[in-house]
Amino acid sequence: MNLFPMADVIPLPAPVWLFKTLHILLLGLHFVAIQLLIGGLVISTYWVIRGGRQADGGMREAGRQVLKTLPVVTTYLINLGVPPLLFAQVLFGHALYSASVMVGAWWIGVIFWLLSLYYLLYVATGRGESGRGWWKVTASALAMVMVVAFTFSTVMTLMLRPEAWADMYRQSAGGIYLPQGDPTTVPRWLYMLCGGLTLGGLGVVALGSMKRQTLDMRTLMFRDGAVMIVVGALLQTLFANLAWTSQPTLVHDALASGTAYSTLRAVWLVLALAILGFGAWIATGGRGLVERWGRKAPTLGWIASLLGICLTLVYAAFRDGVRDKTMLIKGFDVTTLPVYINWSVLIAFLCMVVATLVAVGWLTTLVVTNQPQVEAEDE
Repeated sequence: MNLFPMADVIPLPAPVWLFKTLHILLLGLHFVAIQLLIGGLVISTYWVIRGGRQADGGMREAGRQVLKTLPVVTTYLINLGVPPLLFAQVLFGHALYSASVMVGAWWIGVIFWLLSLYYLLYVATGRGESGRGWWKVTASALAMVMVVAFTFSTVMTLMLRPEAWADMYRQSAGGIYLPQGDPTTVPRWLYMLCGGLTLGGLGVVALGSMKRQTLDMRTLMFRDGAVMIVVGALLQTLFANLAWTSQPTLVHDALASGTAYSTLRAVWLVLALAILGFGAWIATGGRGLVERWGRKAPTLGWIASLLGICLTLVYAAFRDGVRDKTMLIKGFDVTTLPVYINWSVLIAFLCMVVATLVAVGWLTTLVVTNQPQVEAEDE
């Protein structure tokens, strides 16, 4: 029985598998940016509180360095978030649209929360550059990110529950109430927030590995970043398990029927353990590890970055499978959407995607490699 409303679907201009591949790739990168922002806000708030009023203190300086990256991270967050949202609209439009209408007031509010968040990030950066405290500003920004993340988690789980839409609409046509009764919403939300500790810690290690860092600064970033990694990886594993066990039995059976999603779960676990081990190794290595690695410290930064990106991409792929199987059980099969390939548009689009990824990669490489040649072991 199909619980989703019927819709007149315009044929897709490209195969479903291509839309889904691009959706998973860009959504995974979007998740990376989200978690880096969360982790950056957490660690910069912690450092300014611990650093006190010492304008030249190491923690305050480390916090200022993190703060300066957050507006750029937010730019990537927004720009990497739009394409997967559009792909989801193309593939699951009537479900996503219906769910967003059910919580319309919250959905529209995301725009204002993001605008306020962007403003606060620049305020915090300015306060850091002028030697003033910023913890109240970053704490407020973190609260806004949490609200936005919960709104998205709510919409993305509500779109899988067409049986709840009618009652919600009768309760409030203005979309002012959030849905109740979905056991997966909160674990998915908490998984993403705790991912901020994991990815944020990996990001701090990557920042500390840059050549411009002094020995003391690198030691501080490695130590606190590693603690974040360990705590985040443990909490993510907990909430990933809660999100999985709270899925309906039919979804479990559907995902277990093939090897693809079992393999993804196994790969995710291996990556999570690798990240946990990496964080524990850095945390227990202390200043001696920093001194031993010296000029090779950037290698640790690249390892941290690669582990974080791979873990998030695997999660995005498994999350997509949960959505597909849940919707299939309720009568919607995304693979049956009509397709009429417009080759000229498709080729132009793919060329722009490749050019954009190359440009972003090149710019990122320039930022990472063109650093002042100040080696930690020389300090």
